[in-house]
Amino acid sequence: MTIPDHLWIIILKNLTIQKLIELRAFSRHFYRMVEYVLRKHPGWGDFVRTTISPEWLDDVMAKACPYDLISLQNDNHNLLLWRKVYIYYKKWQNVLESRYRSFTITTPPDFGLIKMASTFEDYILIGYEEDMIGIYTWTNNNLNLLFLIENEEQYLTQGEFWYCNGSLLVVSVDNQSGLRFWDLRNNIELINRDCFAESIHYNGCRDFCIGELSGILTSFERDGDNIIRGATENLELSADDVVLKHTFHKNIVSVLIFRDHEVRVKNYRVLINNGRLTGFQLVAQIDPIELNPVCLTQLSKYTFLSQDYFYVTSELTDFYGFATNYNETEDYLWDSYVPERFGPVTTMLMHAKLIILGFEDGSINIISIESILDMEEMTFAMDKIEWSRKIRVAPRPIFHLAVWTIGQKNHIVAITDENIHLIKFP
Repeated sequence: MTIPDHLWIIILKNLTIQKLIELRAFSRHFYRMVEYVLRKHPGWGDFVRTTISPEWLDDVMAKACPYDLISLQNDNHNLLLWRKVYIYYKKWQNVLESRYRSFTITTPPDFGLIKMASTFEDYILIGYEEDMIGIYTWTNNNLNLLFLIENEEQYLTQGEFWYCNGSLLVVSVDNQSGLRFWDLRNNIELINRDCFAESIHYNGCRDFCIGELSGILTSFERDGDNIIRGATENLELSADDVVLKHTFHKNIVSVLIFRDHEVRVKNYRVLINNGRLTGFQLVAQIDPIELNPVCLTQLSKYTFLSQDYFYVTSELTDFYGFATNYNETEDYLWDSYVPERFGPVTTMLMHAKLIILGFEDGSINIISIESILDMEEMTFAMDKIEWSRKIRVAPRPIFHLAVWTIGQKNHIVAITDENIHLIKFP
């Protein structure tokens, strides 16, 4: 007796998403029916939250869904969005085994050496030594320059994308705390109405652009072709405090503060009314974490994974690895992870339960991590890690890594001082 399709649909609707995914992969006969059930399954949000732990989820969602309101993601009931996040995450897990293609892009020599990079959807921002920023897209296996931003008078220190009210902007920061804003679609510079910052939040500006100057957070807002100041918040720093970095995850601004070989994090919830940022509310402070004074200083490179976790690399010659407070139980960062058999680590990236390490010899290593125990293996026995992959990229040290999704294809961007290297996965 053959069971009709409509009865199979009833049976399939009572299965979990994980079982449906397994069944779809097992049998072509069920593929169409399983896909029908999966598209309408109400459990996608819960399934993604249990598959991707909270410390990884915000970063994954920001990259998978760059045009969705990150500040509202916890309340999102869009099943298609949650499924999109899961598919994006699984594609990154597959890079440990997938074939890949690599591309090397040499930038014009008169631009100078590369010193910064940032990605947003199909766009990549490259900052150069000659204080220029190039905005590029990747089409037909070529990096195409959309426009070039020149800053002849001041030294550029930061460049970021800002997705604001349906428009994608580019923001640059110089060493005199000057800010400039460009509308990418209309290729025009917006008028800065007395806006200054030593830095804006890293990892891209979603919905809001928040700057920090002399211990004050300020929200910048677009008003027509003008950029104006909005809500502010005093971080109440002491004279010895230094703000190393601040970033935005979901509706939380995380501020990393350095003092006397210690770092601490202050988390502020942004208050939103009718789509506008109206204030900041301090919601948590992570206790000071002591750094190894020989290896880690305020000049080291700190990067947030989430509002609670960060990682750090250093260019000092006597520090060859990286450190992180991920799953940390102590209040110090003396014990660092040094995968010695691969040589000095020059940069790193944590994304979608992967650690991507860039090395002095121009290679990268991609490592799947489920727990802190996997990270501890890196120090003494890298070969014991079950899932890892090494890719030879360039003959020069890699100083910056980024993830970039172009046309639903995942890429790793590995940058040396002279070239941009793209590693493309299916």
